[in-house]
Amino acid sequence: MLFFNELWMSRQICRLGVSAVVAVLALAACAQPSQPPGALTPTRESAPAPPVKITAPVPTETPRPAPTRPPALTAAPSATPTTTPTPTSRPTGTPTPTVTATPTAGLPSITYFRASGDVANPGDTVELAWESIGATSAVLYRLMVSGQLPADGIDVPVSGTYAYTIPPEEQNWVSFLLYIWDHAGRHADATETVRLRCSRGWFFQPPPENICPTAPLVSAAAEQHFEGGTMIWTEAEDAIYVLVGDPTGAPAGSTHWNRFEDMWDESMPDRDPDLAPPEGRQQPIRGFGLIWREHPEIQEQLGWAIDSETGYTTIVQRTTRYKYNAWYLLALDGHIWYLGPECSSWDKLTPTDIADH
Repeated sequence: MLFFNELWMSRQICRLGVSAVVAVLALAACAQPSQPPGALTPTRESAPAPPVKITAPVPTETPRPAPTRPPALTAAPSATPTTTPTPTSRPTGTPTPTVTATPTAGLPSITYFRASGDVANPGDTVELAWESIGATSAVLYRLMVSGQLPADGIDVPVSGTYAYTIPPEEQNWVSFLLYIWDHAGRHADATETVRLRCSRGWFFQPPPENICPTAPLVSAAAEQHFEGGTMIWTEAEDAIYVLVGDPTGAPAGSTHWNRFEDMWDESMPDRDPDLAPPEGRQQPIRGFGLIWREHPEIQEQLGWAIDSETGYTTIVQRTTRYKYNAWYLLALDGHIWYLGPECSSWDKLTPTDIADH
């Protein structure tokens, strides 16, 4: 019995020994270093740098040299245009003044810019003269009839003269612009206008506007009056004018007019037999009737004709502006039909004299 007790105790001791060994080995494993022997622990300096986001540098404004054409004048040509000849008519008696560096006293200025005459005839030659202070460059422009700046100008001295021959077909006026600037791009400009005598006059007096007219057009015509306006036919233009409203005592803008091509010919019916005008009224016929029937708005605005169309001889002229021109027609009763620009309004004028044509 004692033997069996000793044997059981020795087995328990062996088991405890094995468990202890296992425990010791486990503790040893927990105490192992995190890196193999001899490995270097990385320091902050040797650690790899985090990725850097590269941002493109914002461009800064770098000083630029003064432009050869001031920015304010976008239509000006380069400093030395190759398509425009340099004027050859500069007088030798007016030397170009010596211009120093960018003036410090102030902006460049134009002392004067003038023409040899205020009025000229188409085809005449006018001399332009100018003087400037503090400028290093100058360009002379002949303005377009619309008043706009052309693409090209003429390089001229900062002070001097230039002879310009007016084209014979020009009307009303010619205008010029002188543009000067210095090395810093500071600039100044001045304009000069020469009025042109008209090559032809108005067919009636007094002249309605201070502007040249077209050549007078003498034509066979017809006129018919309506409840709400008038129709006028001119053979030379093959046109029909429709005048709506009554300008007598009417507020501005209450009248208007339009112009149509006369499309009627003898192969067409001259009237609509199904239309019966009221007593004392008439249906317009032929060219007047065709427009009246095909344009309901005109039929509504004019109403019925109050008399028959009557033939006579008219004279037609209009103004010669770049745009927004007015028309003038001799009326059946000897007055003048005035038709405003862009069909805006119409009126009837009383002339003091009608020229013979």
